Amino acid sequence: MRNIDGVKLLVSLLAGLGLGATYFGALWWTVRELPKIRRPRSWLVGSFLLRMALALVVFYFLLRWGILAMGAAMGGFLLARMVWLGLSLRNSLREDLPDDSHENSQANHGHQP
Repeated sequence: MRNIDGVKLLVSLLAGLGLGATYFGALWWTVRELPKIRRPRSWLVGSFLLRMALALVVFYFLLRWGILAMGAAMGGFLLARMVWLGLSLRNSLREDLPDDSHENSQANHGHQP
């Protein structure tokens, strides 16, 4: 087993975070643009191939530092996925809920003398 220092593990974790943020950010952007695209299948396939190629290249180079570096990078990648998922769920819930402040101001206005 190869010896790996803390700096390489930290770099691997940060690389995984950056890669995950890029990968899932590009996925979010791809899905948001679908209604505007004439050929959505080609758009989805092309986006997937570009995102996957980028991920494979980054993981390939990090694997040269050993399995621990790869694990740190995968951990960062999955952490970025959880952050994107949380942000997208929070934003979609916010868009689905009615604006209570507007309704409350109208309801309270009718009860004033």
